[in-house]
Amino acid sequence: MSVSADRTAEKLLVKQRTRIDELARDLAGCEFSSRGADDLWACCPFHTEDTPSFHVRPHLGMYKCFGCGESGDVFSFVQRVHGVGFREALQLLAERAGVTLGSLSPEEVQAQARARRLKDALIASGEIFSRGLQAVSDNPAWGYMSDRGFQPETLAAFDVGFVPSGFLRELQAGGLSSRDVEQTGFTRQFAGRVSFGIRNNHGALVGFGARTLAGDEKPKYVNTRET
Repeated sequence: MSVSADRTAEKLLVKQRTRIDELARDLAGCEFSSRGADDLWACCPFHTEDTPSFHVRPHLGMYKCFGCGESGDVFSFVQRVHGVGFREALQLLAERAGVTLGSLSPEEVQAQARARRLKDALIASGEIFSRGLQAVSDNPAWGYMSDRGFQPETLAAFDVGFVPSGFLRELQAGGLSSRDVEQTGFTRQFAGRVSFGIRNNHGALVGFGARTLAGDEKPKYVNTRET
């Protein structure tokens, strides 16, 4: 495993352990208001304003100010606030996250690489399911949820979607390997169901659950296996 691969794995681990909203609160005193499950707003720490235009997406670890245009991730936030280079920002965040740089074993580096591939696969799945829900207004999942009074913005906030019949083929067609798809934990039983994203306490997407739309289909609920 090369030094660059080691450093990439370390950066990923530090980023995974650092919530951008908590970092902004601690370093810049940002006070956030929520407009959804992963939709936080505050007055920008980089310019003076009275109306919040500083937008944070915790599960992506990204920020953007729609007032001054500043944007980036946890590393660029530290660089901007403290006026330091990337190396110093990485060291500061590593200490904050309890990561000793240069200490990852080859197995840990490989585990981080697997985690990154799994994350990409789950995000791609969510995009497919979201498109499936929006593709036709009279699909069974759309009717099922709208009949219960759910609005489109609520469905989007909670990662609700519809699993099309060919979703496994679509994932592979999007560039994921068969092994990556297998490790997501999906089975063919997901097809034709309404899906719900499952997130951990850091807001990261870690799996999916799905409910049948047919009254007599068993099992009523399925979940991704490993995740």
